[in-house]
Amino acid sequence: MKKWISLFIFFVSLQVSAQYSYTYTDPCTLQSKSVFVPAGGGVTVNYFDNYNTFSALDFSSGAFDNWIAQVSQQNSSAPCSQVTTALVNNVTSAVVSNTVGIITNVVAISSLAQSMASISSSIGSSMSATAGGISNTGIGNAVDNNQSNSNGKSDNTGSTGGNQTNNQNQGSTTPSPTTGGNPSSSGGTSTGQGGSTPSTNQPAQGGEQTSQSTVDSGSSSGASGNTANSISNSIDGGSSEGGSSSGGGSTSSSKKQAAAKTSSGSLIASGDMVAISSTDGETANQYKIVASITHANTRGTRIKGVLFNYTTGANNINVTLYKSWINKTRSLNTIAANSTMMDFEKNIFNTTTGLESYKINKSITAMFGLNFTLGKMGERNFYNLSSVGGGHVSTKVTDRISTSFLVLAIYSPFTQFYDGKWFGAGILFVPFNSWDFKITKTFKYNVSFTGVYEMNQSFLNYQILTGGKISF
Repeated sequence: MKKWISLFIFFVSLQVSAQYSYTYTDPCTLQSKSVFVPAGGGVTVNYFDNYNTFSALDFSSGAFDNWIAQVSQQNSSAPCSQVTTALVNNVTSAVVSNTVGIITNVVAISSLAQSMASISSSIGSSMSATAGGISNTGIGNAVDNNQSNSNGKSDNTGSTGGNQTNNQNQGSTTPSPTTGGNPSSSGGTSTGQGGSTPSTNQPAQGGEQTSQSTVDSGSSSGASGNTANSISNSIDGGSSEGGSSSGGGSTSSSKKQAAAKTSSGSLIASGDMVAISSTDGETANQYKIVASITHANTRGTRIKGVLFNYTTGANNINVTLYKSWINKTRSLNTIAANSTMMDFEKNIFNTTTGLESYKINKSITAMFGLNFTLGKMGERNFYNLSSVGGGHVSTKVTDRISTSFLVLAIYSPFTQFYDGKWFGAGILFVPFNSWDFKITKTFKYNVSFTGVYEMNQSFLNYQILTGGKISF
């Protein structure tokens, strides 16, 4: 055992002595960084877009320090411009990526909420249309007291006035005496399955005559039973099963069912896996996990949600909270969001976004907004103001396939990092194309393509997203 331990220590010592470590302070971020140089080899250093290769001897002899001083002097007018540009591009790319996710979520749940609101409206109309059919004096004046006597008879005592009728189920049909007033016919009662039951109608208090009516088994009484079934069909998409409907009790039950279906609003949860390929030749391919949940109220006029993502390589975590206000005409949509991004080195950035969109027609939407980011990179503070504008087009290809196109442009008129800088950054364009495949009534599979293009330069990265959306 001692022999193997000695050999292990020996090989570790060789490995340590085989590389040279050099520690320096980054002048832009004031962070302490280390460079490891393998023995007999070299390492390439990029400083202010100047590349040079150094050996372990160059670090110990001072050659590396002299090169750093020379490059710094050449870039004294803007010593950290390259670092600032790269930082602005990274932050704004993350911000616009979140904006794309927010917009697609708001559009998706807004459409779902409109469908739910339409169903809710039709249910409400059905209830209103049949309110007078339950009794001549309306639902508000009807009192339904159900009593059972020892003979198994059931008496329904109506309200004390108006044209409300009292229905009593008996074994035989017996006409009721007339006490005066105008005769009126009752709608009968629902008796469920198995044989017909005659109905005896006795006069209501208030002096108006009612005539008897006999209904067969399985039929619904008056308009109220039909109303209950109609409402149930509207909600569940099928026929009402299991027993019969009678009077206001069934309508009240259906009301509760309708309220339960529509009072909670709409909810969509989504998850995506993103593959990111950078074009700088230095950054390895990265992967991003994105998850979000979005809720809309019953009318689809208030939307709120949360979006989470984690990016490998950069090792940053991003959490975004957002809320949307849609006006009654649905032509204007105001979105507010707050996003916090932090990496493993404890660099942190917080962005507040305000976005206004205008619906030009059924499928085309234009948008414009502002972002303000404050944060800390290393030991230096970071501030950035940016504007974003673009448009969104959605279309339905088939009953199960839909697609959308989104283009956003983002420009940063001001950045503060090391020194203040106005109108220094370029314009970034983010094209986005999404395809939704409807698998079931509540689940959609999604494939999306996007990228970040720097104007008059090249694409900074390409991204492919794949995931799913489920509605509740």
